[in-house]
Amino acid sequence: MLKLYATMAAAAREFDEPHLADSFFVVSSYLSTATVLYKRGGFTADEIEKLRAHTRAMSFDEIYYKGFAYDDSQTADVLDNYRKQIFSDGSETEPKDPPPGEGEPPPGGGDPDKPGNAVPATTMGQLAWNRLINGGWDEIARLYVFDTRLLTNNRPYFAAYVKPGDLLSVLDRLELLQDEWGYLLVWATLAIACVTGLSLVLLPVIFGWRTIFSYYPGKFRTIIYFACLGAGYIMVEVGLISEFILALSNATVSASILITGMLVCSGLGSLVSERYLHRAHNVMPKVFVAIGALLIGYGLFLDHVLDWIGTFPYLVRMLLCFALIFPPAFLMGFPMPTAMTSLGMLGKHHMFLWAWGINGCFSVIGAAIVPVVSTSFGLTAVLIVAGCAYLLAIPAFFAVLLPLRPARPASA
Repeated sequence: MLKLYATMAAAAREFDEPHLADSFFVVSSYLSTATVLYKRGGFTADEIEKLRAHTRAMSFDEIYYKGFAYDDSQTADVLDNYRKQIFSDGSETEPKDPPPGEGEPPPGGGDPDKPGNAVPATTMGQLAWNRLINGGWDEIARLYVFDTRLLTNNRPYFAAYVKPGDLLSVLDRLELLQDEWGYLLVWATLAIACVTGLSLVLLPVIFGWRTIFSYYPGKFRTIIYFACLGAGYIMVEVGLISEFILALSNATVSASILITGMLVCSGLGSLVSERYLHRAHNVMPKVFVAIGALLIGYGLFLDHVLDWIGTFPYLVRMLLCFALIFPPAFLMGFPMPTAMTSLGMLGKHHMFLWAWGINGCFSVIGAAIVPVVSTSFGLTAVLIVAGCAYLLAIPAFFAVLLPLRPARPASA
């Protein structure tokens, strides 16, 4: 609810900042729904009075209108009680409600002649709208028990409201957060992928490092190189599928265009990469820098480009999205075949299995990382992290080009 409130207020501020305080009238029914009315240009005093009269007649609770008096002295207790409700271990004594009536106004302001206390959710709504309109919401959002960041094209998620720092604290009280289980399963999937994938990779390394890699210099950086390629490629693929939905309005079409475009363009890049094998040590660092720059640039500016693409007829949108894929995907076709061919030319054939295994392992881990990063930091961060993975592969690539260490002669 607070995530929606914050999004509504942010949208209104963008469209009609001078009349923001006049533009909303918010009420709620007991333990049920909230109704938010918005009028561009603001409600008049007569309109507010008519709305209040209807609110009283329907026994709704007033949440916000221009002139609503919220008692800010209770803010700290409201936020503290919400946190205790979720994370209390039962040792604290629950605060008792004061006796109703006695001519005191209900918490959060409102009609002083109306006895009783407001429902906690009502009070929280009054607090939220007071700060959203009058300033200070960022501090409330930081202290509130759940994540209330705006819904945007970059983070369009109603789920993921448990803050990452609180994940371990809610594992023993999942019954309170049943509608958040999907988000928790995303973290569980990542943990399982990491444990399983790394176990399959590390066990043979631990027990056969000297035998397997005795004459292979730069072995650790070679592993890092193929890990970066696996994670980076799949993160771009999954991240761009989510991004392209903005222009194509359909997840299936977005996935079809993206996967087809990535495979075709990367295949063309792989074909062309053969021409540069003899000077890979000079060309590949530039390729990695270009990939990293493109992906970071896409992360920062792609939403604006897709907004523009969305104004065209559907077939044109599909073609333009396909064209967007070409630059990074074409260059992303260079690293894998160049490295594999270089290993073969240097006689490091035994590294082939490790290259494919590490690449595949981190492709799985990278796919599991995407929903975690996107829900926590946004889709922009997914492409930026993928770009950084390709930049990290630059120093690792030179380990791939190291020649075999000559075998030691047998002692007499």
